[in-house]
Amino acid sequence: MTQKTCIKCGHIKLLPEFYKDRKMRDGYRSECKECHKAYCKKYVGENSEKIRKYLKNWNIENYEYKYEYAKRWRRENPERYCESKRKWRQENPERHKIITRKRDAKRRANKNNNGIFKVTTKETRKLYQKNCVFCGARENIEIDHVIPIAKGGVHGIGNLQPLCKVCNSKKSDKYMIQFKMENYG
Repeated sequence: MTQKTCIKCGHIKLLPEFYKDRKMRDGYRSECKECHKAYCKKYVGENSEKIRKYLKNWNIENYEYKYEYAKRWRRENPERYCESKRKWRQENPERHKIITRKRDAKRRANKNNNGIFKVTTKETRKLYQKNCVFCGARENIEIDHVIPIAKGGVHGIGNLQPLCKVCNSKKSDKYMIQFKMENYG
């Protein structure tokens, strides 16, 4: 295996101890990985405020890109996503409880402001016995709001529909037409 001398520390090291760099004649950086890491650590320490401001601006300017990238990653890596969520919930039980309470409180408030109409047990049972209106599944049926409560829909029998658990979680707080376009289109 070929060797190379680091220009920073002067030690002779094997090529795998150098980062690859296509711009260099031999295809490797001129300083070894250890020296490069030390330089980066020092730079970040001295310029942390500058880096923080740059990243904050970049995140604001590239919000759409970051959102789409994260959405695509979650879709392509469902197991890893679920595992990371589960791990976070286990490591942050208090924060998870607070977030869940806030979400539920917001939902209840929206439900009350939008209007609640009496939905009888008989009507609810009928909905649970129907197929998913999107994919036709019979298992894990949940009741969904056609016009989401978060977007002004009422909690009444005219705004309820049966969806399987998978379709309901995909639909989230989207309008049914928007959900259908995203999944058919």
